[in-house]
Amino acid sequence: TKINSLDRVESVTINPTDADQMYVTTEADGLWITNNLSSVSPSFSQITTYPFQHPVRVFFNPFNTNEIWITSFGNGMRMGLDNNCSVPDNLIASGITSTAATVTWDAVPGATSYKVTKKVVGGGSFNYSVLTNSISLTGLTPGSTNKVTVKAKCGALISEKSERVTIHTPLRTGITNDEITLYPNPAGDIVYILIPEGQEIQYVEIFSVNGVKMKIDQIQNGRILQVDTSQLPDGFYIINVFTDKMINLQLVIRH
Repeated sequence: TKINSLDRVESVTINPTDADQMYVTTEADGLWITNNLSSVSPSFSQITTYPFQHPVRVFFNPFNTNEIWITSFGNGMRMGLDNNCSVPDNLIASGITSTAATVTWDAVPGATSYKVTKKVVGGGSFNYSVLTNSISLTGLTPGSTNKVTVKAKCGALISEKSERVTIHTPLRTGITNDEITLYPNPAGDIVYILIPEGQEIQYVEIFSVNGVKMKIDQIQNGRILQVDTSQLPDGFYIINVFTDKMINLQLVIRH
């Protein structure tokens, strides 16, 4: 039984998640589709968003069945989306502190969950899964730049990633921890460490974020320790302060 009158049909591909949907490639009439394959007389329509007249094969990405890959004779390979699982839009970052932020976006109709990716500039990437159109990010590094994108998941289908929103976490102007104060932060050529009364400094260590111990000069004047950071490259450093009563770890930014 002939169900279609297109000339020079080269291949057909049935959607692995929808048996009623079939793609048809032709030698001169472009790419066609039917969404009622099980009917007695399926109706076919040309996919005008595919711009080339000679597609050859249609493949579904087995790792993301929302993606369709189309090979052609003379126009390379193209990728398109098969469904209406929309890309999350209107990402907004709010409530930004030195260590936390909230990101919201417009809800996607039919979405069952969202995949959130946070990329730390100069650092790693982190993925999160949430059920609603917002996420609270905690544990951010003061003075860091974080780029966030979102994908919607609609059942077995996954959207393309959203436009990114960039979060710049502010630096702490002064860090006080267990009564030990480090200032200024961010630092220039000198960092001052104020020790609480009744304690004595044993020694101070500075490490890069990669764990490399840095050489420094220091001068103590009473409760204030002056640390020379002028020879350090700009960047993030961890300062360990050892007193006779505690060990104190703090982050300092040299610029």
